[in-house]
Amino acid sequence: VELIAPVFANTTLDTPVLPPEIFSIFNMENADIFIDAGGDDVGATALGQLHRQIETAGYEMLYVVNRYRVLSTKPEETLPLLREIETASHLKATAVVNNSNLAVQTDMQTVLNAVPFAKKAAELCHLPLLYSTVPDFAVENTLPEGFKAVKRYVRFVWEDETE
Repeated sequence: VELIAPVFANTTLDTPVLPPEIFSIFNMENADIFIDAGGDDVGATALGQLHRQIETAGYEMLYVVNRYRVLSTKPEETLPLLREIETASHLKATAVVNNSNLAVQTDMQTVLNAVPFAKKAAELCHLPLLYSTVPDFAVENTLPEGFKAVKRYVRFVWEDETE
């Protein structure tokens, strides 16, 4: 895994600037490339600088929704946000991923309660719902079909290290 991040990553400065190393992704053979451009048009604007190369290379653009996120608490709020992201990035989303969570307070029921939201959001966006994510610490026994466990690597400064 190779991380390519802007100089301003992990700061409070939010600028749509990409590091020059980002162009190396177009020379990687037999590699899966994941670009996390954030959840709004600011990150998507930076991504838009690469749209021609991305289209030429081929891509899947997953629109990640979170029912518990302030900007999209209702399914009807997801489509305008998606359109802003698509306009800024010059790319079209191909599927929706339900990543509804409450950070370390997430349990399986938190995610299950958000599935109807995600299904409706996907329907309104005219995209398939690819799957729902569940933090690995919230997995109870076997995951239902359409769910994937994910490991969280980011910790916020206010979180207890033992969690």
